[in-house]
Amino acid sequence: MNIPEKFLEQTIRAIENIIRYKYTSLITVKKIRKLYNIKSRDISKINFYWRSLQYLEQTRILKMFGSKKPQRYQVQNYFKFYELFYDVYMRYSSSD
Repeated sequence: MNIPEKFLEQTIRAIENIIRYKYTSLITVKKIRKLYNIKSRDISKINFYWRSLQYLEQTRILKMFGSKKPQRYQVQNYFKFYELFYDVYMRYSSSD
């Protein structure tokens, strides 16, 4: 698994955890950062999570919510999201 796939997989799992345990549907990079305890000075990891969120927006799984800054996303298509989550979970569950 290459690095962008790893961060996409972590982003999908983080979104699922935020929805399930925080009872909110607004997703930001800051919430993902807090979930994985990533410091604000670790710009490379933050950029990977930001790009993963952008990719999910381009595939119409997420949609931009509100203004451009801070970039907040909301799950637009729950069926597609959980289908992708299940696929990621089944593919990478043995690698944990």
